[in-house]
Amino acid sequence: MPAISVSRAPKCSFNINGRRSSLSKIKKIWNVIHILYIQKKKGRKK
Repeated sequence: MPAISVSRAPKCSFNINGRRSSLSKIKKIWNVIHILYIQKKKGRKK
């Protein structure tokens, strides 16, 4: 997982917000991308 190595980096900006907040933001963004990806697949099938 590249996200773990990024969170461990001392110069990373995510450390300012904390690991929990950064992970929650990444999960929310990933969920939105995943939903849009599914919608595009369904749209192509139709």
